[in-house]
Amino acid sequence: MFNRLILLLAGSVRIKVEGLNLDRLLTALLNGGFVLYGLKRPSYQVLTFSVSYRRKKRVCAFLQKQSYKFSVTDEKGLPAGLKKLSLRIGLIAGFILCVSGAAAYSGRVWDIRVEGLERIKASEVTAILTEMGYRGGMRKKDVDRGEVALALNIGLADAADVTAEMRGTCLIIRINETTEKDGGTTAAPHDITASYDAVVTRVLALDGTALVKPGDIVRKGAVLIAGYNLDKEGNRTEVAAKGEVRGKVFFSAENVFFTEREEYVRTGSFIENRGFKICGMSLKIKNTECPYALYDSETVTGVIFKSFLPLYNTAERFYELEAKTVHYDYEAVKDALISRLRQEAEAKVPKGAYIAGVKTDVRQIDKYIVTMYNIETEMLL
Repeated sequence: MFNRLILLLAGSVRIKVEGLNLDRLLTALLNGGFVLYGLKRPSYQVLTFSVSYRRKKRVCAFLQKQSYKFSVTDEKGLPAGLKKLSLRIGLIAGFILCVSGAAAYSGRVWDIRVEGLERIKASEVTAILTEMGYRGGMRKKDVDRGEVALALNIGLADAADVTAEMRGTCLIIRINETTEKDGGTTAAPHDITASYDAVVTRVLALDGTALVKPGDIVRKGAVLIAGYNLDKEGNRTEVAAKGEVRGKVFFSAENVFFTEREEYVRTGSFIENRGFKICGMSLKIKNTECPYALYDSETVTGVIFKSFLPLYNTAERFYELEAKTVHYDYEAVKDALISRLRQEAEAKVPKGAYIAGVKTDVRQIDKYIVTMYNIETEMLL
């Protein structure tokens, strides 16, 4: 045991040699003053042995000089453990830095791209966005795409329609300009469509044909104001639809709470295997197989001393499980549950939307309770 501990401290390397005349090689190694451990001869042309970690380079150089085919199959002990630990610390630190950087980068707008400009100057768009406080590096959650589109529609005289879209870390603004036709200025024909599922509350069609009225239920993508006008004979004239449609939009969060369910619980019976851990290697004192058909396990580690050579004691426990029906009290968690649902629902509400009301709906169905938190907003569709 003492010799094994010394070997762990000094470190050891397991080497596999392949070739002919291995007896002659073994004699040469011993005559060369090399101390070999755990000699094994799996076959006539294969020899395996261990040497101390500090003699690894000398042994490998000797074998290479003798033109033998060899490979290092394992490294153990404190030096190898410290080497692996240093690599892992670097990897972990690098991973944490990469994840943190990616999270910070992806949560902001780093590029604002404007498409469709011909007569409108980019400086005009930039001036309006700057006045609104929109710039590269701002947080995504502070970007109101509807507000951007409306401000540019109003502020740019030659803009027939403006839409804003978030793609990754880029805010893309698409501007459909008016076009010159027959000596006058007309806009390229297009419709106004719904951005949300909603109940229509107000319709103002300045140009085009309104296809909805207050009280109508519309789905996202439905045409609200069509890009055409009808004369008395029913003939269509294509136009750029202008106006606004407002409606009630509902944002909700839902949870299903089980009042009872079958779970596996511990009976109180368990067995325990004890051991030690040093330099990443486990030394088990007791190793008993788990006798239970259903079980879960946990490993508890305690520090014996923590210095140049950390030493820990370990206990691996196997707990017997049995199936049992467990009852849960909904009232005990109701307030905390509703608070969490409220936060989830509020996170879905676009910035600037008017909150008209909130409602909590609780329904029990058999052995579970459905809780829904609804936020009613009124906004531009």
